[in-house]
Amino acid sequence: MEYPTFVTGFSGWLTPMFVVYGRSLIETVVIHELGHQYFYGLLASNEFEEAWLDEGLTSYAELQCMEAIMADDLAPELRWGGFWTRERLGQSMLRSRVRIDQPSWEFRSPSHYFSASYGKTALSLRTLEGLIGTESFSRAMRSYAERYRFRHPTGDDLFAVVSEVEGEDLGWFFEQAFRSDVLVDWAVLGVRHRETGGGGGMEWDGGRWQPSGDERGAGDAAAWSIEIDLGRRGDFVGPVEVELVFEDGSRERRSWDGAARWVRWTIDAGQRLERVVVDPDGVWALETRRRDNYWASEESSRVARRSLWWVPEALHWLGFAHLPWS
Repeated sequence: MEYPTFVTGFSGWLTPMFVVYGRSLIETVVIHELGHQYFYGLLASNEFEEAWLDEGLTSYAELQCMEAIMADDLAPELRWGGFWTRERLGQSMLRSRVRIDQPSWEFRSPSHYFSASYGKTALSLRTLEGLIGTESFSRAMRSYAERYRFRHPTGDDLFAVVSEVEGEDLGWFFEQAFRSDVLVDWAVLGVRHRETGGGGGMEWDGGRWQPSGDERGAGDAAAWSIEIDLGRRGDFVGPVEVELVFEDGSRERRSWDGAARWVRWTIDAGQRLERVVVDPDGVWALETRRRDNYWASEESSRVARRSLWWVPEALHWLGFAHLPWS
């Protein structure tokens, strides 16, 4: 419980047992309740009308602190990380959509209140941090806390400060993330290769046409016209990065504004694509279903199957491993 300047926590008799060792709630609970000293205490947020301003911001701080504690090995008994991963997994299990910014009494059930005010708010803030950068996000949160301490700020106050610090109107994000129930869901819809023949062109050597430049004697190396179809299966509109990985391991990053339901990119390349990944850095923490964010060539898929790719993925979802996009 988060009484002002008086925090209580708890543990359980199962905590020392091997099966649950490392899953103790005491660190998480203490950090969370300390966070309330800022977001409902110092700032004096309205817990009934905008619970997410307290519970959600506190949940974001809690998850960031727990990940930092794991990274610095400050609590050896906490052996497994993946706190953000588990938060995303919990949100993915919801059977209906929830909107964050509404009075507590308007939620359909306690579980909807909890999911929106705690987890979804934390993931929304995590996504915002990824979009504008950690430094800008930290400055915005600091400015919000300093400007509105003891002043009972509203969601509009927080949104205005973040936009001001970033120097950009971020209303498009806040309206969708906090004041609607739209979902984030990107996808690779398809990839097609069409061989176009040798590249480099031809030149006249005085007697006949020869492949020009580096292509001379190269055996008419194949060139490819590649079509990549990307889709927005959710209703949330925003920019997203796409990574293209070619057969030689070279990588190319492109940005898609996500405005249309789908887009087709046509590129000419000297080699085939091996993989396509939408949101490779996991910026969109609000996206809880990422299976369709990936495309791999048939050969790459065979190699992945032989390498038991599913092992780290399974460990990741169980919280025993920490993959980069978590």
